[in-house]
Amino acid sequence: MIDLKFFDLIKNLDEDHKQNLIWFWENKSRNMKWSDIRDSSETNKNFAKVLKGIYRPAGKDYVLAIKNLIGSQYNSRESLGVFEDDRGGWYFEYPPEVNPQGYEATNNGPLIRSSSMLYPVGFIYQIQKKPKTVIYKIYGPCLVRYQGQTDIFQLYGFNENAEVRFLNADNLKKLS
Repeated sequence: MIDLKFFDLIKNLDEDHKQNLIWFWENKSRNMKWSDIRDSSETNKNFAKVLKGIYRPAGKDYVLAIKNLIGSQYNSRESLGVFEDDRGGWYFEYPPEVNPQGYEATNNGPLIRSSSMLYPVGFIYQIQKKPKTVIYKIYGPCLVRYQGQTDIFQLYGFNENAEVRFLNADNLKKLS
C-alpha cells in the first residue's frame, strides 16, 4: 500500500480537469441540492444533465465524476453505505454499468483508464430524493480501482490531509 496525495496527482492534468476536481475537493463533505451542484461550475452543469452515474466529459478519455442514485438498478451490488474513517477518508463499492457490448460501449472503459492513470474522480452520494428536494453528499475526490474478480469498482476517498491509502499493482511501477 502507498499513500498518494491529491494535489500531487492533479498537478499535471489539463486546467479544466484540474479545476473541476478541485471543486470536488473544496466541497468535500457538504450536502448540496442538485440544483446547487448544477449551478456551481460549468462541468457540473453538464454532469447534471447525465442520467447515468458515471460522467465522462464529451471528447475526453477519462471520467470526471460518479454519482450514486437512490433506487438505481445497481443498488443491490453497491456497498450498503459509504464507509468513513475518522480522518475524513472513505470507501465505497460501485458496480459497473451492464452492457452486452462490453465495457468499451459504456463509461466503464474510461473509468478503468482513469484508474490506471491514477486520475482522481469526484464522488457524490444521493441522500434524499423527490418528492422533496434532491440532495447529495459531496464525498469529494477519490481514486478508483477495478476489482475484476468481483466485477466491482472500489472507490477510495481522500482524507482531510488530501491523502489516500491505495494499492494498485499496475501503478506502483509508474511511481517508482
